Amino acid sequence: MTLRTIEEAVWRPERQERARKVLGALTGCPHVDYGRDPATGMDCIQSVVYIHVECGIVPDVPFRGYSTDDGLFGPSDNLFRAVSESFHVEQLACDSPVFGAICVFRNGNRSSHVGFFADDRVWHVRQGHVFDATDWQAARGFIVNLFVVNQDGWLQDPKTTVRRALHER
Repeated sequence: MTLRTIEEAVWRPERQERARKVLGALTGCPHVDYGRDPATGMDCIQSVVYIHVECGIVPDVPFRGYSTDDGLFGPSDNLFRAVSESFHVEQLACDSPVFGAICVFRNGNRSSHVGFFADDRVWHVRQGHVFDATDWQAARGFIVNLFVVNQDGWLQDPKTTVRRALHER
């Protein structure tokens, strides 16, 4: 499937417009570990899942948290597996984002992060911060994986996938 076909199938203009509204509504939402409610706070993966739910791409299923104490670079690997095994995705080159791309960051030896690409910015919520946008040029050096969702629905139940990512190492 070409990126143009993916954009037409998944991130159609009406979904892009809906995503922009959701991004605006999430702006200022505080970071809360494992949080799933924009009114009280969310973490990075829950905010990305929330955008996909609100745009009608996946059903609302809790996305199980992952451990950030799981070894050197473990969290980024776990987040990579959780995204790639839960969503229907294609991996992109890290310098080729498209609307709706899921960006997996490596912020240090033991940390990881995820965001949503739209309009030359990565939208995300970091620990100790609120949901906001970072210019693509500032964020791109920290991104280690880039995915685009290529089909509606979950590939696998994210609760099961994340649990397996934590225990099959």
